[in-house]
Amino acid sequence: MNKNKNSDAPDNDNPEWTHRDTARAVAFTGLPAGLQGKLRGRPKAAETKERITIRLSPDVLEAFRETGAGWQTRIDAVLKDWVVARHGKLSTTVAKRSTVAKRATVAKRPMAAKR
Repeated sequence: MNKNKNSDAPDNDNPEWTHRDTARAVAFTGLPAGLQGKLRGRPKAAETKERITIRLSPDVLEAFRETGAGWQTRIDAVLKDWVVARHGKLSTTVAKRSTVAKRATVAKRPMAAKR
């Protein structure tokens, strides 16, 4: 992107293609398969994850971060282990049942006094 105030000035980081550049260009499908894979980016995961916001204790977060790259995946694994230990399996039924139970519990709680 040209960050110059004068937008008519040439962009040295991204010069216009010449006829020679266009003639030498190769279609994406004409590239070697290995290069196509690299250019496509990260492959889609078989099991996608949902982005959420979660609040963790600073000491728990620090302990996981100290384990290095992949610490979020390790938190996910620990939570999966907990669900399996509690419910015996992972399934969408467990997730739905937990959500319904949580809503029922929240509905029964008395309102907290405002400060």
